[in-house]
Amino acid sequence: MKMKAAALCATIALLSSTTSFAQERQTNGFYIGLQAGTVDVDVDEPGVDVDDGSAIGFTIGYVPDMWGAEFQITDSNIDITVDDETVESDYRTMAAYAVFRTRGDAYFKARAGLLREEIKTSFSTETDTGFSAGIGAGISVSIINFEAELTVLEQDANLFSIGASINF
Repeated sequence: MKMKAAALCATIALLSSTTSFAQERQTNGFYIGLQAGTVDVDVDEPGVDVDDGSAIGFTIGYVPDMWGAEFQITDSNIDITVDDETVESDYRTMAAYAVFRTRGDAYFKARAGLLREEIKTSFSTETDTGFSAGIGAGISVSIINFEAELTVLEQDANLFSIGASINF
């Protein structure tokens, strides 16, 4: 009987420490994630219209406590119409951000950093580098985070995204 009670106590202690460890990892450490969303480009040129493009993204980051770093790559397809002629373009970004994230299962997130963008059409390619910043909110469920974010990619381009990441 004493052996069964000791085994039961050991099992409970092991399970509670595993649960505690998993909860500690929810918002700390390394993570990778995927996002999907829309790139909204606002162009104020006569005769030019830019349709919102669908976007996918990949993120890798490290937030050991409330401050950390994040690297994100996004790829979007945007239609640009100039004088009734439409051209498809690939809009790619790579960014390195400093990240602030509040503690807890429900959290707010802010990030700012350097972004490199490339717009490629059938007849030209343009690149630019500049400042980017974003805000978002998320919820942690075990080792998975679900987030919604707004990122200002540049002065006239915004990324609205939802995504999920897994913590290691």
